Amino acid sequence: MRNTVAVNYLGLCAITMPVGFDRAGMPVGLHLTAPAGAEERLLAIALAAERVLGTAADRLGTPPLLAS
Repeated sequence: MRNTVAVNYLGLCAITMPVGFDRAGMPVGLHLTAPAGAEERLLAIALAAERVLGTAADRLGTPPLLAS
C-alpha cells in the first residue's frame, strides 16, 4: 500500500506488481496508475501484464519465510 498512497492522495488509483530483482537482489515493482474510478480497468490491465510477465511466484520464487 505504501507504494500507491501518493497517487491515491491525488485522487487516482494505482497498483504495484512485483516484477523481478535488481542487480543487488532487491525486489523491483511495476507501478501502474489510472484515473479515479478506473479501478476495474486497472485491475484488468494488471492481470493482462501478469499473463505476459508471469506471476510473482514465477518471477520471484517462494518468499523465504514461507519456504521453511
